[in-house]
Amino acid sequence: LSDGSLDLASYSSTIERELETLERSCIDIYRSKKTEIASLRVEMEAADAVLAKLQEMLLGFQADLGGLSGDIRSLQEQSKNLGIQLRNRKDAELGLRCFLSKIVIPPNLADVICHGDVDGTFVDCVKDLNAKYEYVQQMEAEKKKEKKKAALEGEENGDEEDKYNDDTDDDEDDGDENSPITALIGIIPSKTKAANEMYNHIYKLRLRAVTR
Repeated sequence: LSDGSLDLASYSSTIERELETLERSCIDIYRSKKTEIASLRVEMEAADAVLAKLQEMLLGFQADLGGLSGDIRSLQEQSKNLGIQLRNRKDAELGLRCFLSKIVIPPNLADVICHGDVDGTFVDCVKDLNAKYEYVQQMEAEKKKEKKKAALEGEENGDEEDKYNDDTDDDEDDGDENSPITALIGIIPSKTKAANEMYNHIYKLRLRAVTR
């Protein structure tokens, strides 16, 4: 360029001609491929539509999973609650069965004591009856303790309360709400109607056994 060997005007004209040639070639190629290009455009638009639908389906599926997750958590919570209720029912049933076995007098036991021969069977029945009697005696002790507790709560004078406590120290272990009996069935047995009704029956049957 410095020695003037290159004619810029001629070089520029050459570049312009080459560009025009390439432009016409590109136009010719486009014209020859216009059907394929149009088909490709249609396919791209169809693919976009499919992708849009797929995206919509995925969003719906995601929402469904969110709902299922909530349902699963709810079912797990319900299952947990039902498990607790079932366990509580079993514990209550076990406690009630044990409680009733301690106070209910079977018909055959009453029949043996009242009318049976005084033999080994009679002795076994008396032992069972004495066990029931000891149990109801514990319940009576609990009832007595409850009365004393109510009396203590009604005392307003501290000295009088201390004096009352001295008089009842020997009965402190008779039974309370923390006793094994109470823990077994969840309530104080002496406060149940069944226990109070059976107390008299057991006592009378015990007197009958003694008279024999």
